[in-house]
Amino acid sequence: MKKFHFTPKSRLLLIISILSILFFFSLADYIFSHDLTPIQIQIYHMMTSIRSPFFNFILISLTKSANPLPILFVTGASCLMFLLFKKYKESLLCMFTVLALTLSNLLLKLHYMRERPTFEHLIDESGYSFPSGHSMMSFGIAILCSFLLYQYCQKRSWAHLLSFFSFLYACLIGFSRVYVNVHFLGDVLGGFLAASSLVCLILSLYCGFFSFTKSQ
Repeated sequence: MKKFHFTPKSRLLLIISILSILFFFSLADYIFSHDLTPIQIQIYHMMTSIRSPFFNFILISLTKSANPLPILFVTGASCLMFLLFKKYKESLLCMFTVLALTLSNLLLKLHYMRERPTFEHLIDESGYSFPSGHSMMSFGIAILCSFLLYQYCQKRSWAHLLSFFSFLYACLIGFSRVYVNVHFLGDVLGGFLAASSLVCLILSLYCGFFSFTKSQ
């Protein structure tokens, strides 16, 4: 049985995980204890004011890129790539992280049972609203990608650049969910915080176990 060893990296990730979950619960408490209708209407009007056929096409396409099927394809391709290079731990890490994000989002939605916006949706969507599954998944994958890039990318500049685009993509996914009226802004922020807490916890454990193994 592998032993856990607290490294500076695993400590930092654990601290981020704890802070993220505290912010998540604070956000959830605020959302469900305040009438946010005026703010939500303001955001709705702001989104409709920037709509156009061009933006609709771009943002609907963008939001669909984080649907379950594309995520499954990307996850499968990533796992296969790691297996081909005999990076078995990394392949398992990818699989486990995506599965954990999926199940935790489902459980959180069933717990909070927040209805989706009643404004006209630009796409068909069902189920509960808080936290946003697309936002949670895309942000969680961005954290995982960034972690792996800094582990294996020899050029730091490339790691910085690709990490930036990973998080930019996640933020655009979050924006697109509000734009197409299937989520409130709070749902997106909740998704980001939940993903940060869960993935940083997984990575903290991963670093603790496998850094100890390497040091032997």
